[in-house]
Amino acid sequence: MAEAGFAQKKKQDIMKNIIKCPKCSADNAVGALRCGRCGYSFVKPEEEFTKEEDEKKKCPVCSEDNLKSAKECKYCGYKFHV
Repeated sequence: MAEAGFAQKKKQDIMKNIIKCPKCSADNAVGALRCGRCGYSFVKPEEEFTKEEDEKKKCPVCSEDNLKSAKECKYCGYKFHV
């Protein structure tokens, strides 16, 4: 029964445009970049974004896919010409 109450509270919070900080449970406005209480970042670090994951280049030596921005192949160490 307590779980149903928690789910209802979460639904009410979302409807009020409030998100809970996963670190300190403080209420924050939807769209906030950081928690107003503890400073926890709601934004992923840049390297975690998947935008660049779609942009790949093949290594001419081992034929493995690497990120387009890679300076060397993560599989065989081939140095890409920049």
